[in-house]
Amino acid sequence: MRGGGIDRVYEVARCFRNEGMDPSHLQDFTMCEWYAAYWDFRDNMDFTEGLVLHLLDEAARSRRVVWAASRSTSRRRGRGSGCAT
Repeated sequence: MRGGGIDRVYEVARCFRNEGMDPSHLQDFTMCEWYAAYWDFRDNMDFTEGLVLHLLDEAARSRRVVWAASRSTSRRRGRGSGCAT
């Protein structure tokens, strides 16, 4: 990555899993992945938190998520993670 002069890359892709399907695993799904040179796990955790909060704000217009009949609300904002929040 650094050899090519790029220190951060990302990919959003449609993926297909060639195995069985059940209520928690669909055969096709969208995956987002990224790589950043010189980041440690804290940088990745901050970026991930900022990304999820940004997506909730922009796509769902809410930070309330219903997951398996339980509710969760995030009240925190991103902490300068490099993701627009």
